[in-house]
Amino acid sequence: MRKEMICLLAGGMALLSIFVFPTPGSKAETVRAEEAELAWEEQEEYDPLEEEEWIVREEYYNYSEEAYYEEAEELETYSEPESLEYLWDFEEQMMEGADPKRIDLLEENKGKKVKPERNDSDEIWIGVYPLAQYPDFPTGCEVTSMTMVLNYEGFDVTIGELSDQYLKKGVPASESYREIFWGDPRSPEAFGCFAPVLADAANQYLKEQKSDKRAIDLTGTEFEDLYEALRYGYPVIVWGSMYIDQEIVEIGSWEIEGEQVTWPGNEHCMVLTGFSLKDDTVKVCDPLRGIVDYDRTAFERHYNDMECQAIIICPEEEKENEIPIILPVE
Repeated sequence: MRKEMICLLAGGMALLSIFVFPTPGSKAETVRAEEAELAWEEQEEYDPLEEEEWIVREEYYNYSEEAYYEEAEELETYSEPESLEYLWDFEEQMMEGADPKRIDLLEENKGKKVKPERNDSDEIWIGVYPLAQYPDFPTGCEVTSMTMVLNYEGFDVTIGELSDQYLKKGVPASESYREIFWGDPRSPEAFGCFAPVLADAANQYLKEQKSDKRAIDLTGTEFEDLYEALRYGYPVIVWGSMYIDQEIVEIGSWEIEGEQVTWPGNEHCMVLTGFSLKDDTVKVCDPLRGIVDYDRTAFERHYNDMECQAIIICPEEEKENEIPIILPVE
């Protein structure tokens, strides 16, 4: 009861009187009386308050001014969460210092057989151009991340094309999120999907383009081993948390084909584009925020919590011969 009264106090005195202390008069009469600040004893149209109601009102009005402001300050900490749509912060100059884009390298070496070279630097930053999932794809971090990487590899595909034409979608919990995307990335009410679904969507697209490149599901790979892909110039799509300072939270449980599955509510998909061994940070293209540096330890913890899910795009022969350390775990 006390919390209810405090919350209403913060919302307005008139509402508190109407809701907590009903009287025989109409709502309109009550509002006019409150606005005129009439004393209760002067309002002849109201019946006297019951004894219990007087006690409650007396207790309420006995709040000291200091106590009231103390409570009000506490209430301020329960403000509405920051709108995800306005987290995006990216400007073109932020790309300065990144390695050349893959599409530029492809154009420069067109028609040549170029073998990838290993970058042994302590700081690596692959020049993936960030894309925002909002406003059109509020739950589409997965397809947004994949589109970033495909664009980097030189493919002119949009988030909408990948989502609408290649991503397998379905009713949440009708099948596993390893088989379908739960809902639709265009809907704020959707959930998401895990690596196999996104890799399948990308591979459908790549086959249609008659490309020798494939989406390779690296789920199960140790986080530090992903650095090897970055050293060869391959950005890595990874799963983690929407908030670097919050743990993964399960928000529901369903039985699907005899298996109990749960959904991680703050699941998020991003593109790992670099790292700094000196600062112990990773550089990420985050569909919610743009280009961001995250603490490596926190980022790795979320990666592990999300079952070490990762995808790269590369020619299958390079995957077999050039980066053997990150072969998928059988």
